[in-house]
Amino acid sequence: MSVDPPSERTDVETASSIARLLRGRGRDTEANRDTEDSLDERLALASTRRALGSEIAPIRLGRFAVTRRLGRGGQGCVYEATDELLGRRVALKIPRYRHDGAHDDLTFEAQALAGVRHPHLVTIFALEWCEGRPVLVMELVDGTPLLAWVAAQRPRLARVLDVIARIGDGLDALHAAGLAHRDVKPANILMDAAGQPRLVDLGLAAFCGADVRAGGTPSYAAPEQLGGAPADPAADQFGLAATLGAVLASGDVIGAAPRALAPALARARAPSPADRFADIGAFVRALGAGRRRRSVAMIAALVVGAGVVITSTQWGPACPRDPEALARTLGAQRNPLRDHFAAMPSASAIEAHDVAVRTLDASAQRWAAAVTQVCDGPAGGRWQGPRAQCLDDGAHAFTATVADLATLDVHTASAAPQLAASLASPESCTGAAQGEMPPVVDRAEELAVRRAISVTARRCRYGLTDDCAADYDALAASATAQGIDPCGWRPSLAFERAISAQHDGHIDRVFESLDSVVIDAERCGRDDIKLDAQRLLAEQLALHRGDGDGAGLQLRAAAATLERMGRPTSEAVALLASEATARLALGDPHGAADSAERALVLHTGLRQGSQSERAQLLGLLSAAVYELGDEARAIELQTEALALHEEQLGASHPAVAHDLANLGIGLGRRDPGRARQLLGRAVEIFEQHVDGHALPLAITLAHTSDHDLAAGDIDTARTANDRALALFADVDAAENSFAADALLVRARLHLHDGDIDAALATAEQARTILEHTRGSSDVTTLAAYRDLGDVHAARDDSELASQWHCRAYDGCLAHYGAAHPLLAEFAEGCDTAIDPET
Repeated sequence: MSVDPPSERTDVETASSIARLLRGRGRDTEANRDTEDSLDERLALASTRRALGSEIAPIRLGRFAVTRRLGRGGQGCVYEATDELLGRRVALKIPRYRHDGAHDDLTFEAQALAGVRHPHLVTIFALEWCEGRPVLVMELVDGTPLLAWVAAQRPRLARVLDVIARIGDGLDALHAAGLAHRDVKPANILMDAAGQPRLVDLGLAAFCGADVRAGGTPSYAAPEQLGGAPADPAADQFGLAATLGAVLASGDVIGAAPRALAPALARARAPSPADRFADIGAFVRALGAGRRRRSVAMIAALVVGAGVVITSTQWGPACPRDPEALARTLGAQRNPLRDHFAAMPSASAIEAHDVAVRTLDASAQRWAAAVTQVCDGPAGGRWQGPRAQCLDDGAHAFTATVADLATLDVHTASAAPQLAASLASPESCTGAAQGEMPPVVDRAEELAVRRAISVTARRCRYGLTDDCAADYDALAASATAQGIDPCGWRPSLAFERAISAQHDGHIDRVFESLDSVVIDAERCGRDDIKLDAQRLLAEQLALHRGDGDGAGLQLRAAAATLERMGRPTSEAVALLASEATARLALGDPHGAADSAERALVLHTGLRQGSQSERAQLLGLLSAAVYELGDEARAIELQTEALALHEEQLGASHPAVAHDLANLGIGLGRRDPGRARQLLGRAVEIFEQHVDGHALPLAITLAHTSDHDLAAGDIDTARTANDRALALFADVDAAENSFAADALLVRARLHLHDGDIDAALATAEQARTILEHTRGSSDVTTLAAYRDLGDVHAARDDSELASQWHCRAYDGCLAHYGAAHPLLAEFAEGCDTAIDPET
């Protein structure tokens, strides 16, 4: 990050600095010594010694290794450094003035700044106190100052106005958080490697209305700011207008500035704040409203042609908004929707309707409460910034969902509950962490594309469209044709393509899509999408490839992304859930249980956490503790998860089928008859939702065949096993660890038929898959060792039989202890086994 281009020090200045250090000034600890002067002197000395070939230790400021000074202004210095605790490059700003007695105020401001997340604002990481001075730790942005970029690129006027609009978006986000930047100028706008503008140097930011020192850069600061007036967003509007004026005056912008810009610039730079625009958004709209209206009309026409209707928010910017708007939207459709579902020839259709409408009623009430909270909050009467747009997005999604419910038929009616439950929690829009919200989009055409992607993704996820690939292609084509910044849509669209491929069972396509998502999201600064892609990659590598190293690499990368985002709680919960999923698939139930437990603890304190999310976490923990041998707790956890899902989604939802299958597996040794009933019910539900649920259906059939075989129902077991293996092959999961479960049942069926050679070959195939995907200590792998022992016993090879049985027994005892319920089974046939009871 650079604020002003670093100035060159003359040889005389360097020699003078070194001389002062050599005379002992560098060891001076008097309170009035400036930290920045000390740093400059130490850096100068290090530079000279390094030039002479000496090995120089890093220049330290607390836990930071300082590399160089990036810029120096009237308010302080900015340095490049490495945070050695977290291992990342950062920018450190040391204010020139002292903050004696103002520690609490500074901390409060730093906390507020750290909560503002926007793609066109630099991120604040922390406030540290080093050598008696506050040090603001910021994201290091490698970029070119705006005026230098303009001189080098000679951009068109439209591009310049777009840059100003994006910086305006960032300032809107800052203002919505109750803060003013107070130093908007060309040198504080950097163009990064992706061509995106970033507003940096938040060292002067303060709460709106706070009494602050007179400050700012004279050429760009508003008159009232130079006079010491309280911090106010109107001063940032002045600075942004002055910045645009300086760019236009440079003579490097292609295309003459239209005379229509002059009134807007003059108004934004009016001497009195009361004469300026109501907010920065109004100023930006005044600069280019006509161009944006034309673009949104064209893109709307293109996307509607693809079968996706884009609707725009019609409400104005004033607060209070109508908190009953969503309730009335649903109320107008309540009777027609009920009649629509009641007419379907399915007993479960009306149940699905009732659950969905109940969820929508609750969502409308929570949205109304969130609207009231935002309107009564620090933003006063203004409806703008990330919180307001977040609620507008929620209203748009709500309206689209109500419309989608009317399109469901007898084959898709069961998707209604989860369609309603998939709406984002309105409470998340009022949270303190801006990073948990989508970036602010002020331009209508970009907002239309983002919302169209959201609608298309939801419809694809729940089977409401015939050709998801064509819908996504149409969205991409329309956005490209309008010249909309790819960073505003490409990462999210690519991620939804990956999800769609996952539901369709195209695993190779999932990996290809996710790899491109990570690259696009990194280039565009979309850490939220990058984190989701990294999490999903880790899960897929573990589930489908048994790649522990690859999954671990993705989880570590995701953890670094989460840290850079400021560790928002909801994202931390999702990452822990992915860790639990990957560890479980890789045969690490201890690690899976730990991750799931921590996720549940965090989720309990998450204000906007849904019951469905909690149910999923309970299911993960249940599966982990089951493998660890605690069947009683596993059954208790899974029963709670089942109750939560049935309450929120109804009794015929695929998520309920997952819970029924897991509960059936858990009850297998305690109540075999009940276990078969639960597994059978799970199969029935999955068969109603075979699109996107082929893999869980295959897994459930594999366990069903195992229980049928144990009950002596050979023909039923064989039919279920044949279907399971065929489904695994269809979804390209024949080498999946879950497919190995079906292979073990197939080996036992061969053994029952007397085909010992086939049983041996199949059991060996299952063992190879399990050792590769889940490791040699996993209980399923140990079960494969036991089955191999049984096959060798049938071949009258008692020595090999005992070796395999003892390998299963020894592994279970070593990794899971004497209390594991499988230990007694593994002991059978092992000559050296010790009775667990002794």
